[in-house]
Amino acid sequence: MRDKNQEMSRNLVLSVFTLSGFFVLGLVCFYNTYNIYLLEQELLALKVERAIYKSPSLVEGLHSMQSDEIQVAHNLSTQSTTRKKRNIQSTGMGRSKPLPSIHLNGDTSNYILGTHTNFNGNGHLRHLHEVFVDWRLSHWVEKTDMLSHFGYHSGYLTIKEPGLYLVYAQIYYLDVHDQNGYKVFKNSEGILQCTVQIHSRNQKLKGNTCFTMGVEHMSRGDRISIKDITQDHYSCFQPGKSFFGAVKLGDFEIESNREF
Repeated sequence: MRDKNQEMSRNLVLSVFTLSGFFVLGLVCFYNTYNIYLLEQELLALKVERAIYKSPSLVEGLHSMQSDEIQVAHNLSTQSTTRKKRNIQSTGMGRSKPLPSIHLNGDTSNYILGTHTNFNGNGHLRHLHEVFVDWRLSHWVEKTDMLSHFGYHSGYLTIKEPGLYLVYAQIYYLDVHDQNGYKVFKNSEGILQCTVQIHSRNQKLKGNTCFTMGVEHMSRGDRISIKDITQDHYSCFQPGKSFFGAVKLGDFEIESNREF
């Protein structure tokens, strides 16, 4: 029994030494293979380098590729910067000056209920003039120095700078008539019009908003006004219900006396 155990121990030791030998042999083979791979790579790099120096066109091609990569990187950077600027402008941040704009709201603060027969209170007003004159500038107009671009007096909005303008208007009619409407004028020329109709059998108050908007070229000194199509109609002249205004979209001046 003792001899048998000794023999098993010797066999185990031999097995361990055999496995160790195979492991060491594997490491040596891997090391040699890796060194051969590195040498092949170095030789390949030397061959490519020699070929480059022997071929000017290839050198120029590589330089051109580098220049193209630099230009692409520059373009991407420029596009990224442009997108950031657009995002800043779209969120209202970073713009040094707002677009020249003006907004006027309906105003009945000059009327007293019971004293003025054309005023029923709560902004309900019958206009005595052909041109709507009961307007008040929005609070931000003077704070943003917009009166350097526009002028206003007695229902007439005056343009101080030539260009393309977005002109808009809304009248909230509160009247017994079935049809109501107005025109927007540039000087004596009608440039916009809005009409609304509500048919009813009984003569009762009917409320309806009439909104219009358009783009028009304006010259220095042009005047914008709003005139009711039919006088003696009632409307609600309160902020947010009746208003008009203009926004300058860009510089543009039409030459006078142009021949076509």
